[in-house]
Amino acid sequence: MTVSCWPRGRSFARALTSCPSLTLLLFALVLPLFVPTVDAQQRDERASRNVELLAQIPLGGHDALRAVFVDQHAERPFIYAAGPGAWHIVDVSDERAPRIVHAARTDGSSWSSLDGFRHGGDSYLVLGGSSLEVWNVSDPERPEPVAVLTGAAGAASAIHNVFAYRSGSGASWLFVAAGGDILVHDIEAVLSGRDEPYAQIGLPEPVPNVDYGFHDAWAAYHADSESDRLYASGAGGYYIFDITDMDAPRLVTQVNSAAVQVGRAVRATPDGTHLVTTAGYETAPIRIFDMRPALDGAVPVMRTAVGAWTANWRRPIERHTVRWPFIFVAAFEEGLQVVNMMDPVAPYTDAFFRTYQGSVPAPGQAPVGARDVDVRNHDGLVAVADQHEGLFLFRLEAFEGWDGRGWGLPNVSDVQDWENGPMENVSW
Repeated sequence: MTVSCWPRGRSFARALTSCPSLTLLLFALVLPLFVPTVDAQQRDERASRNVELLAQIPLGGHDALRAVFVDQHAERPFIYAAGPGAWHIVDVSDERAPRIVHAARTDGSSWSSLDGFRHGGDSYLVLGGSSLEVWNVSDPERPEPVAVLTGAAGAASAIHNVFAYRSGSGASWLFVAAGGDILVHDIEAVLSGRDEPYAQIGLPEPVPNVDYGFHDAWAAYHADSESDRLYASGAGGYYIFDITDMDAPRLVTQVNSAAVQVGRAVRATPDGTHLVTTAGYETAPIRIFDMRPALDGAVPVMRTAVGAWTANWRRPIERHTVRWPFIFVAAFEEGLQVVNMMDPVAPYTDAFFRTYQGSVPAPGQAPVGARDVDVRNHDGLVAVADQHEGLFLFRLEAFEGWDGRGWGLPNVSDVQDWENGPMENVSW
């Protein structure tokens, strides 16, 4: 730009008022100094505009929560939350004014994973952590202990993950991952007082230089093959087992990535074609693997992810749940993150809410903030357990529930149909 309207001797102020070209030049040079970039604006915001905070309950305050589980029964408006030393049942009939209906102090016990199941018309809660307990929570104000599975931790000292599953054959299984073999309990046997697991599933082969087993276990019905599959993460990466015959589990395929020494969490898309995974170490993103070449037999194992996403590359990510095309992520200091993976090669942030408001730990220190997330399928309520800030309830714009069949997929997620089984939910 040429400035030709500033004669010698004219003051700077006079030149600005009489020289439009000079004004435009200065404006172009100075404006970037005062307008933050889009990334900076997003970092400064607490939430995206499409997230509504309904309620926040402290539930014990500092280091009180590690896990959350939402009751999926339409007539049971309850959420369960747990952490070191206590677990809670919260009535969310009024989502903006939830109330605690039961709080159990458990000195010496610490809970890091929750799940639930139904049997014979009753509702049950499974608590995993320093031990494994099953409670009948049909009456939320007077829950009753059912079982303490003393051998559930296997060779490890703490339970990382519990998952209850209703199989296509009608059997109900409880999977326990605690750093060793995955222990499989027959739920009917547990309710009858049996402590020993029905089966154990170990690594297909030892992983060099890694003294570890499995960290996560998640099961789902695979509609195309009409089989039950177990998705497991641990030493060496991620594994898919056919567990249709629990007496003879069979490895289908696996992910063996050089970037993942120990897998942390794994979920599959409703059709079982893609795995959504975490590795748990700092800088590790959520990785998405297209498993079709391995499932079709074109390659023996998958090694490379097709897509990746992270809220903050300096911080780890661990727990997530999938309601395709969305991934709901408990992203520690970055709070709730909702990722759209309709294009698995290019996932992007669709919504977020930073639940944690304290100081951020330095790299290398233990993460804090959002530790777990769950979604109620019939109406889309989202619950997040923040380690220090408590239980959060959210609504997302235009997300009023989830059923895979509405997306042309099997209705497969963390949620089980305990009365009918998964085969009734493949198509409308």
